[in-house]
This record gives sequence, structure tokens and C-alpha cells, in this order.
Amino acid sequence: MSLKRRITTVIVVSVVTLLIWLVAEGRTRSNETFPGRVQFVVASGDSPADFSVSPAQIPVMISVSGPASAIREARSSLRSESLRIEVAAEHGRRELNDLTGLVSQLPEIRKMGIEIVSIDPTDVVLDISERVPRQATIRPLLPAETRVEDLSVEPKQATIYVLRPDLKKLSDPLLLEAIVDPDDLASLEPGGDHTVNATLRLAGDAVLGAPATIDPPMAAVRFRLLGSLRQTTIDTVRVMVLTAPEDLGAFDVTVADKLLAQVQIEADPDTINRIDNGMNVFAVVYLKRDDLEKRIASKQVSFLIALDIDGPGHGVQMAGGDNALPIVALTIESREPRTESR
Repeated sequence: MSLKRRITTVIVVSVVTLLIWLVAEGRTRSNETFPGRVQFVVASGDSPADFSVSPAQIPVMISVSGPASAIREARSSLRSESLRIEVAAEHGRRELNDLTGLVSQLPEIRKMGIEIVSIDPTDVVLDISERVPRQATIRPLLPAETRVEDLSVEPKQATIYVLRPDLKKLSDPLLLEAIVDPDDLASLEPGGDHTVNATLRLAGDAVLGAPATIDPPMAAVRFRLLGSLRQTTIDTVRVMVLTAPEDLGAFDVTVADKLLAQVQIEADPDTINRIDNGMNVFAVVYLKRDDLEKRIASKQVSFLIALDIDGPGHGVQMAGGDNALPIVALTIESREPRTESR
């Protein structure tokens, strides 16, 4: 036999042997058990966005029978994908007593060419809850230290979907907060008009049975960004009394403590730099005619002002959460009218 014929014979025999092995493997059935997941969803034709299913997914052990090649493909596929079982959109508790039969009827299982022998567990109890829509007003929420003006939000309202049993937990009026991320503000220039996208969340501390769904989930917050504030502490701040010119000659006003000690203030960075370099800050107490006539014994400081020697005043405020100004003690006495000598 020639070499060429021998080679041809070997090739033909090898091909035939491979075909026989493939056919045999395809017809040889085997059994195997491997882990998977079953997911429960409301039927797509029954408004799935309006219902919640608990548990939404469970781990299972899947026992199958079929050709070895089909089992290998099924095992690989079911490791990464959940088996989806649809349930009717009916509020309440529902028992599924035959997961094996339900999984066997899934189109993807039939296409795999395998037989589902069993699903463990085979029973599951589902709680199906209806989600109810409600309209909520949106309010923008920026970091506490942010100074802005012309603040607005768009849209003004959004729809929130909550489980029906959670309706009684919602606040009245129903509010959503548009949370502006501090990182989104870091790169913005003061003085300009800006728009940032903010995530919406339910305001308040209500603990819901399931997370609320908000539509739309984002809102646009618009504002003009002002300069940031800085703080400093002044050892002493002089108290000044301010009143109408026509009242100056009629009363004597004495301030018990003419200097306020260790006053912590805040203002824009340029003003703080000037104060740190020696610009004076005064606490001004404004007295009305009625205050003078009643001879009030104390009054809250009306405002703080930083004054250059020959320049304009600069507004400052007390540092802290409430920016509360101190109260000073006063003594007010009437002046005796002057008599003219002749």
C-alpha cells in the first residue's frame, strides 16, 4: 500500500472514530447537581413597577439529567444567570409549592436539552406588595457651609412609589430632598450661576418596609454661588450705641461691659484677612426712642461691623450654628434740660 493511501486511511478512520464518540456522548445521559438562583418577578403584563416581591431571589440546588455536553452548558449558564419565574400582580401572600415543575417549564431550560429532576427547596412563600404612587415636593439641600442665592430646583415635584402599608409612615406634606454632592461644588467658581444634578431621597427618618422608588430619580439644582466664609476669634470687641440724632441729647446711656471678650466671628476670606491684620470690629446696639423712654436694662447686639480707618464698613456675623448675638447690660438715664442764663 502506498504512503498516500495509508495516510488517507488513517484520516478516514480518525474522523469516523471522532463522529462515533460525539454521537455516543450526545446519547449518553448523566446526572448532576449544582447551585443556582431563582428570581421572582411580577408578570410583565401586570405593571411590574407597581409591585414588590419578597424574597426577590433565593439560592437553590438544581438536579438535572441529560447529555453530558448539555449539562456542561447548563451548569455554565446557570452559574451567571438567575432563573426568572413570573408571578401574578396580586397583593398578599402566595405559596409556590412546585418549583421543580415551574423551572422545568421555562423556555430557556427546554432549549438547553436537559431535564430538571428536582429543585431544592421545592416550596417558597412570597409576599407580594403593591406599590402606591404619591406626589412629593422637592426641596434642594446643599452642604451647610455653602452660601448661595437665587436657589431653585427643577422639577418642583416627583412621584414616589411606596408599599401600601408604608403610606401611614410618610410625612405630611410629603417632601423629597435634592442632595447636592459637595464634590460637585468643589470645582465651581463663586459669583457665577451654576446647575448641578442632585439625587432625590425621601426627607425625614421614616423606616419603610422596602426602599421607595422615585421618578425621576434626579433633579437639577440651580443657584448663584457666593464666596465661602472663614472664621477667626477676636480678643476684644468694643460695644457702640447707636440711636437717632434727636435723641442723643435727651438721655445718657452707659454700657456695663464696654468690651466683649473672645468673640468668634465669620465673614468672607478678604474681610477676615483684614481683621487679622488689625481692622477693628464693633458690636453695635441700636436703641429706639421707645427703648430709651422705657429705660430698658439690656438689649441684644443689633449687628457686628468691621471698619477700616478711612474705608467702608464690612459685614461680619457671629460664628456658630445659630449666629446668635450677645446681650449687653445697659443703664439709661434722662438728662436734665439745660436752663439758659440771662
